[in-house]
Amino acid sequence: MRVHDAINPSAEQVAACIALSSAAAVDTAVKAARAALPAFSQTSLAERCALMTRMLEEYAKCYDDIAAAISIEMGASEALAKGAQAWIGMAHLQTGLAALKDYRLEASPTPASTSGAKPTPAWPVGRPSGGTSSKPHEYPVYKG
Repeated sequence: MRVHDAINPSAEQVAACIALSSAAAVDTAVKAARAALPAFSQTSLAERCALMTRMLEEYAKCYDDIAAAISIEMGASEALAKGAQAWIGMAHLQTGLAALKDYRLEASPTPASTSGAKPTPAWPVGRPSGGTSSKPHEYPVYKG
């Protein structure tokens, strides 16, 4: 297994060893996601809101750990990691949930349909609104 050393820049020491996925593991994950998409595309707006709510609840439970990891990896103060960096992840989940509640899911077309309607298998996700940065330290929660 390959690993990557995460260096705490304030201490210039290894803070953690991160396991790196193999190409085979990534392929397996992609296949599983593709296999799950047809069923997920049929979930209701209420089910998707419930899922986002559970994600938000789990993030909140792990908030202090997320902030601590960000502090160590970035070398940021605990106040910055907790008050801004980890908070932004929570804020984006909250914003995503609010947007999802007002989102209109499109219906899948039937074989006889000529409307051209396309299914909406998932909600939009991505970088922060207006975020164009590709620098991991600017949005550490989004590092993948």
